Amino acid sequence: MLYFGAFGTLLILWPGIVYLRSGPNLSSVIYWLTAMVVLAYTVETYGMRREMVSQNELAREQAETAITPLLVARIEAQNVTNELMIRNIGHGPAFWVEVDEFTLSIARKGAARIAVTPIDVVEPGKAERAVFTLVPLDAAPSPGPSDVPYSLQSSVATGDYEIVIKYENLRGRRLRSVVRMGKSGTRLLKTFTDTARTPEPGALGLGSASPNLPPR
Repeated sequence: MLYFGAFGTLLILWPGIVYLRSGPNLSSVIYWLTAMVVLAYTVETYGMRREMVSQNELAREQAETAITPLLVARIEAQNVTNELMIRNIGHGPAFWVEVDEFTLSIARKGAARIAVTPIDVVEPGKAERAVFTLVPLDAAPSPGPSDVPYSLQSSVATGDYEIVIKYENLRGRRLRSVVRMGKSGTRLLKTFTDTARTPEPGALGLGSASPNLPPR
């Protein structure tokens, strides 16, 4: 912007300098008119360049949005039972889905540490059931998988819990969703880009193969 201002000032002053040195003549007028035309062209070109940059940035954002998944955790009725589901409400598939372990107060059975089995892919508009491993932390009756969604319902829960979901889009960008569940109800708190390293396929039990997508 500083360069543009200096260039415009020079274009305006140069014909004036020529006029002062040589007096009024046709050349001075031509210089002045030429300077005005060049300045107007420069301003227009600068504006077009800024508009082009803005349009390119908008196109990049739209292309990124078109492949960006957004995962949330919800309690949903499946057949005759309630299940904790990982649902994709975004526009692109989510790969390498992991849920951070969390501690949950199980109704009438004490606290337990909850680990969710990784999921290879959640397609847009689809949901996958969360499969749990429970480690009781209290000397109480051992909880079962059905106790987890039951204890996360607002009508039963004694507290609020943050469910952190980590996943990857088609371009390999790692993302996170943080969902609050429990006494205050279910709410998506935030989403952000994750700087953590993408897990190796073997860490998810997938070997070296890429996630298998169903045929379209």
